[in-house]
Amino acid sequence: MNTKTYVGTSYKTETEQGTFYNFSVKQENIANMQGIGKRSEIALAIEPKREVKVENAPTHNVYAADGTHTQRELQVLISKDALMKATPDSYGNIKLTAASRKTKSPDLSNYSVFLSEKTEDGKRQFVGRGYDESLKFGETMVVGTAYKYEFGNNGEDGKSYNVNIDVEKAKFFSVDAYGNAKLGIVPYVETTPKEDGSMIEQTRYLVTEPGERRKDIEATISVHVSNPNGEKYPTIQQSTVHTVGNADVFKLVVQDRNPQKIGKDCADLVVFENDYSPEMKDMPPEERKAALGERNYVGRGWTNDPNKIHLSTDDLTAEGLSRAIENNHTIKVIAIVHKQPQVVQESHMQQITSRIQDETLKTSDTLIKVVQSAYEKKLAPPKKIANMELSQKQRDTLQKGKAIFAEGLTDKKGKEYNAYITWNKNDGKLKFSPKNPNDDTVKEVTPTKKNKSAKL
Repeated sequence: MNTKTYVGTSYKTETEQGTFYNFSVKQENIANMQGIGKRSEIALAIEPKREVKVENAPTHNVYAADGTHTQRELQVLISKDALMKATPDSYGNIKLTAASRKTKSPDLSNYSVFLSEKTEDGKRQFVGRGYDESLKFGETMVVGTAYKYEFGNNGEDGKSYNVNIDVEKAKFFSVDAYGNAKLGIVPYVETTPKEDGSMIEQTRYLVTEPGERRKDIEATISVHVSNPNGEKYPTIQQSTVHTVGNADVFKLVVQDRNPQKIGKDCADLVVFENDYSPEMKDMPPEERKAALGERNYVGRGWTNDPNKIHLSTDDLTAEGLSRAIENNHTIKVIAIVHKQPQVVQESHMQQITSRIQDETLKTSDTLIKVVQSAYEKKLAPPKKIANMELSQKQRDTLQKGKAIFAEGLTDKKGKEYNAYITWNKNDGKLKFSPKNPNDDTVKEVTPTKKNKSAKL
């Protein structure tokens, strides 16, 4: 049953200057509503009427926003204090105007809300902000921002996200049976190098994630919102509320987990509360650590881009690949095979075969194809050596364990040399030797002028 609380009406107009919602709310209704966040704001949902039969009649209804408004066209957050201090009309109504912004504010709101009545100096008092349906990505809603930091060269030393979640929008999260909400991190601003060159800050949208995963979501996080079964685990609602721009936000930090601790849920990210404030920047490390205190763990996450997952040296081994297969961690398997294809062994094919035959185990089709393809490539000699095309005969010679002869090769110092080349079918590696490794006649490979500059 719908329990929406009606609080007023609105007229929508569209002009060359922008879109405007002129609406009114009863002051006595506002007095009974609970303010949200540090600024004690009132959340209202503006929904279109099903049918407008009378000319010049209100086009929209205004309700107290409580999460039941699937048809809302605009959601506004207004200072309760400002509304209670405003002078109502003879009917007890406060008149307001929500005007579209030409550019988004730092908190991603795209409407500004003013009292309709002008002050003595001819200006209107700003009392809040609004979010319309343009802040949606398909079936997802923007609920905050994430600032990404990559450490080392292209993130080789890891990554982290500083996440700001709008306090009001957190009320509308869909949660699972365990009280967790899934959110997606979507890039929207170009990379900006830091002055010292040590890391890169990249801005992202934080969106509610639909059932069917979007291709542009580079990471997914699952944050703990509530304890539906009476547990006492930390939730984001228990976090400190910070003010950023015009919004009250929960601050979180998302970091790479120690790769060896990635469990069978395939989570490679961990989510903590983030109580860091700008004034802590100049604190001594120990003092800053004490000020931050024990950070609560409030969730975990998954990197959806194989090129962005953080791998340790132990991961880039045959044993590391075996662990990733055992955990059915498709993204991690892709990342390992992409970076170190030579680690794929016959034992991994046997491992996959066993998993396929065991109906109690789930194994991703993509994971199976990636490992099979890498292993098949490993069983065959390369088609090129330093950009020099090999004929099928030359590849057949290498396949038989025999050497081919190449002349006019160039080393890293630019010096030309000749070499006998053999291929090891066990590890897929090429070996270059100045001497003939066998007594059989070798097949000669002579680089073209175009290929002579290739370095081996």
